[in-house]
Amino acid sequence: MLFPQHSHPDDAPVELWITGLTTEPVGYTTGLNAIERPELPGYNSGVLCLVISMLLLVIFTARHYGRFFRRLVNNLWSVRTRTNLFDEHTVNETRIMVALILQVCVCEALLLVTWILSQGVTMSPTMLGAAACAASLLTGIFYVGQLVVYRMIGYAFTTRNLALQWVQGFNSTQTLLGLALLIPTLMALFYPSASGILISIGAILYILARIVFICKGFRIFYHNLFSLVYFILYLCSVEIIPLLIVYRGMLSICRNY
Repeated sequence: MLFPQHSHPDDAPVELWITGLTTEPVGYTTGLNAIERPELPGYNSGVLCLVISMLLLVIFTARHYGRFFRRLVNNLWSVRTRTNLFDEHTVNETRIMVALILQVCVCEALLLVTWILSQGVTMSPTMLGAAACAASLLTGIFYVGQLVVYRMIGYAFTTRNLALQWVQGFNSTQTLLGLALLIPTLMALFYPSASGILISIGAILYILARIVFICKGFRIFYHNLFSLVYFILYLCSVEIIPLLIVYRGMLSICRNY
């Protein structure tokens, strides 16, 4: 930088260089470039509305939990030749089961969406809530489809009573799974750094619920060695391939949004 200096009124101005000064901007005076804050699923308004609606539905339909859960635990493994006259579900118990089944569909959808987001798929904040709702609808359709298929298999290969017990076992495992998935789902939404571990826990819980249900089906349908062939075909066509289709559909939903 140049500064004029006058040693005498009649002398010409002399230019002096002062070292260390520059006309370029200094780093600490300009600050840092702004970085866009990543959108967390737990702070998205659409996802929060979905979670709050799910919780309110379960809370306002929950009554007589003790008797209801005893029935659920009994349905996990019990295979009886005839149903007790007093084993019919009351209206209130049916409402609780429907609410908890909706909860498991929402929890599964949110865990899958969180998993897909952790794999690098990006979505705009406005579309994240819509993707979560669409994913929940997909898991709900998958659940209804499973019920239809199980009823058809039960009608074709066993008695009406055993088919009903098989479907009740499926509903019971999924209802208890919804309760088990609630905490990992909420934690994965609000703590994305731990989402990998929480999603793994959710996957293990899902697999355990499926194993319990498959074991009950094995007790119902296995009669001899030849029936084992049909059971293996059932595992591949009903329990494995549809899961892969749902995952691909979920991935397509998140990418399109």
